[in-house]
Amino acid sequence: MTLPDRERAPRRPGVGAGRESFATDDRALSSVVGKTLELGLLALYVGLLVSTFYGGVLPEYRLGAAGSVADRAGAAVATDVEAAVPSTADSGVPPDAGVQSVAVERELDVPRTIRGDAYRLRLDAGALVLDHPRDALSRTIPLALPDSVTRVEGAARSGETVVVVVVSTPDGLVVRLEGR
Repeated sequence: MTLPDRERAPRRPGVGAGRESFATDDRALSSVVGKTLELGLLALYVGLLVSTFYGGVLPEYRLGAAGSVADRAGAAVATDVEAAVPSTADSGVPPDAGVQSVAVERELDVPRTIRGDAYRLRLDAGALVLDHPRDALSRTIPLALPDSVTRVEGAARSGETVVVVVVSTPDGLVVRLEGR
């Protein structure tokens, strides 16, 4: 069956030879569909990677890194507290060799936050306690203080200027942690 000339699509020489019409040819869509499928698979792959990292790998890494920061901060503060207490035992000076009083103030350098949360430092029963809202990041560090220290007390928040104060009393030295 042949179509009359007016219903037949015009032909250009050498182009589309053997085809009846471009309207009935759907092969031009195959590249568009292929690229769309490629983009869909890429989006699925990226989505899986993002959900894997943010769902499991990154939170564990962040908690581990925050634990390291808490360890370092606690150890640094404990070392600074211990270093602020004067000791005469290792210098050969007797405990009551005319020393009238001791007054030491030392500002401590502490991180403002650990894993985005403020925390609290306190001295309690011969130990430094780092209280963090996440229990996994809280620490208790025993202090090595000389026998001349009779009492440790005080607390400070991480956003404040943290100062360790050592003062002498008739009973011995008092070590106090203050936030200013």
